[in-house]
Formats: sequence, C-alpha cells, structure tokens
Amino acid sequence: MSRAKEGDNGNMGRVIPFPLREEKNPGEERLTDALIRGKILAGEAELVGVFEDEGCPYSCYRLRFDDQTYYIFDLRSRRQ
Repeated sequence: MSRAKEGDNGNMGRVIPFPLREEKNPGEERLTDALIRGKILAGEAELVGVFEDEGCPYSCYRLRFDDQTYYIFDLRSRRQ
C-alpha cells in the first residue's frame, strides 16, 4: 500500500464535474433549424447573396441572434 505524498489532498483519480453554465435568460429561445427557417421567412435574416457551386445555386443569409452573427447557407437546391 502506498502512502500519500506530502501536499496530496486525496483527489487523485476523482471525477470533478464542471460547473453548469448559467443561461442569461432561462426562457430565451435556442437557435434551431425551425427558428432559423422562421426568421428567414419573416425577413429577419439578411440575404448576403446567391452563389453557384458546380452549377448548383445556394443562398447565404446573415442572421443576428443572441448577440452573435451567424451565416446560414441554404443548400436545398443541391438535393435534387
């Protein structure tokens, strides 16, 4: 049996969970596919442009949500 070294507090090997991050507003919406779609359809997202990749068009939108900016690429036309 090994002895504990001086200064060893006995926590070696114990799992110490990270504290949970507090949310700003517990009732605040989370960014989901449905919420993004709704904001695009409501005109709350700015159309950055329509681009083409290998002959397939796609749209890019800029959406500001929760003090951050997101760029959303609509690739639905590629699913043909």
